[in-house]
Amino acid sequence: MENKKPLGFYFKKIHDIFIADANIQLKKWGLTFSQMEVLIYLLKRQDTQTLQKDIEIHFNLKHPTVIGTLKRMEKKGLIKSVTNPEDRRGNIILLTDKAFEFEKMMVKFKKNMEMKFVKDLSDGQKEQLVDLLEIVYNSVTRSEEG
Repeated sequence: MENKKPLGFYFKKIHDIFIADANIQLKKWGLTFSQMEVLIYLLKRQDTQTLQKDIEIHFNLKHPTVIGTLKRMEKKGLIKSVTNPEDRRGNIILLTDKAFEFEKMMVKFKKNMEMKFVKDLSDGQKEQLVDLLEIVYNSVTRSEEG
């Protein structure tokens, strides 16, 4: 790895390209990548009551960031935020019919985005990459906890 750039360089560049490309493509639907990620999360949990706090924890985001994202999504008619009757300090996030209209499109979009990044890899290399990234992710998240 003498002439190669450090790992952090590649992680950052790949992330930046992924997000920029996604935001350009999602603009036609009036969505951002972050909003799409929250919608996919909510759609997967549609049988479970989801609190704003759940989103903060799942995405490891601060309260003000989640508030801003959810307000923009509510303005677009994708979600509805209602006060939790069991704890008035929290909000329950509900999906609207409009959000369900985006479901198939978002799943297909996300799959296509991921395919774009691994198109030059064999199936074995893709599997190995996922395994290695999982090891790196677990290592980093453990070091954050300890």
